[in-house]
Amino acid sequence: MSETEIIESIEFRSLTEDDIPFVVELEEKNFSIPWSAQSFTNIIKDDFSCSIVGILEGEVVAYSVFGVIEDYSELWNFAVTERYRRIGVGGRLLNQVIDLCRTSGVSTIFLQVRESNLAAQNLYKKNGFTYVMVQKNYYHTPVEDALVFRLDIIPPAPKRK
Repeated sequence: MSETEIIESIEFRSLTEDDIPFVVELEEKNFSIPWSAQSFTNIIKDDFSCSIVGILEGEVVAYSVFGVIEDYSELWNFAVTERYRRIGVGGRLLNQVIDLCRTSGVSTIFLQVRESNLAAQNLYKKNGFTYVMVQKNYYHTPVEDALVFRLDIIPPAPKRK
């Protein structure tokens, strides 16, 4: 399957209980302090939390969790299986997050990213996020600064009558 076919074949939907073991596995491979299965269960049940998983041939290949309160969103976790990185899966997932935020009335998305995570920073910049500030010693294991990024979302155009 070509990279284009892979990207076009991914189905995006909300996280379900059945996805949690796969998301936790991906979480453990990508983060030094991974979220627990209970954390993801809470995401599903929480009215202010949102989630998106990318499914390819029945396998979770990407996910994102984020909070939405009124017109503000904070992207908490975002990961793509190593096999599907750098081919556009992350960009497509990020666009799904942005579209869901836009249709939910969000005007601004914030996120933190490790200072050393240049690939993620490039993905966010490529999709319109701008650097806001540094948060010293935000991350632990290892201790590292976080760069805060922001995206101002243009609301959808009003429907014509």
